Amino acid sequence: MKKLLSVMLALLILVSAAGVAFAADLDLSDYTDEEVVEMLAALQQELLDRKIRKAASLAPGRYVVGEEIPAGAYDITCRYEGERWANIMIFDAEGEQIFDAAVYDAGNEAAEVRREGTWHIRLSEGDVLEITSPATLTVATGVLFE
Repeated sequence: MKKLLSVMLALLILVSAAGVAFAADLDLSDYTDEEVVEMLAALQQELLDRKIRKAASLAPGRYVVGEEIPAGAYDITCRYEGERWANIMIFDAEGEQIFDAAVYDAGNEAAEVRREGTWHIRLSEGDVLEITSPATLTVATGVLFE
């Protein structure tokens, strides 16, 4: 009986080690671009299905969706820093502005004072996200009950 348990334990360790080695040595070079894109979409969907929220910090700038940011649904949080408005703008592939939000300067008496804001956005391939202050972009997983 001890030998059987020892053999089973050894097999379990071997299979576990093989799984770790597989993940560390994952080689995608034999796949076509289309297959890699399909796998990425499947992986992103799995992250959503598992309610795994991933976030990225973005510096002020312009980000092309499909090149620098994957297409998808996100929650974006922008913080006012400095002496200007913090803007979030989205332009479609043709350059038309389709979203505009701002976190306002505390000294602007004409505007509601907001130091931070969060918006739910959907980015499509070819869109351009432009932000003027640091922001956090979080993969939107829908409503999370805790």
